Amino acid sequence: MLERIRTAIAEQRHLAFTYLGLPRIVTPWLLGTTKAGLWRMRAALVGGHSSSGHAGDGRPRLFDAAVMFEVTVLFDRFEVPGEYRRDDRAFTFIDTAL
Repeated sequence: MLERIRTAIAEQRHLAFTYLGLPRIVTPWLLGTTKAGLWRMRAALVGGHSSSGHAGDGRPRLFDAAVMFEVTVLFDRFEVPGEYRRDDRAFTFIDTAL
């Protein structure tokens, strides 16, 4: 699953997965670990569903990789968003980034 996230970031492709029981489509920005040692992904939610009701709004969110299922790299590509910042303070180690 981590390898699929790495591929999506490196190839600038959208990623689809199930998260907390809901389908999500995201623009992945970063993959790394937090202070707690958890693998997380920073991504903009561009489709699917969200328990907050804000699916598809394009806002960046942190996703816990341990609860991502059915991870699929999609064929469509994206451009690096203007609001993207590599120096994300939520991460202590950045494994893969745009």
